[in-house]
Amino acid sequence: MLDIKVEVNIIIRAVADELGLLVRTDLLLALKAVSRDTRVFNGACKDIKIDIKGVVNYQMLLVLNKSEHTLILRALFFYNA
Repeated sequence: MLDIKVEVNIIIRAVADELGLLVRTDLLLALKAVSRDTRVFNGACKDIKIDIKGVVNYQMLLVLNKSEHTLILRALFFYNA
């Protein structure tokens, strides 16, 4: 296992729908925690324009049907090599 210090951009489905974002559900996306717990995402929004005070970046947002506090509180995730 490799610690890749991954940070992901997460949005809940209700907000993605409210913003009119296209949610791709044909992807299988998951993170595996150190504890072997797995978080499966319900989809992804690709190439979303993020503009913070004129600094523009395009990001992928991973979609959850409901919020999960463990993903927000910097839970450690590892990638199986």
